[in-house]
Amino acid sequence: MEALSADIAQGPSFRPSHEQVLAEVEKHVWIVRNQLVGQLEKTDAWPARL
Repeated sequence: MEALSADIAQGPSFRPSHEQVLAEVEKHVWIVRNQLVGQLEKTDAWPARL
């Protein structure tokens, strides 16, 4: 696993907690989902009900 972006300076011995890893994954999922929604809204494929 790559180091958490904010913790790279701590060096290779840094071991993030499960909570830190989950928070980082959730952040990235949220960012990508919002980018995808933004792109889909520009197409006819986006359902109006969402």
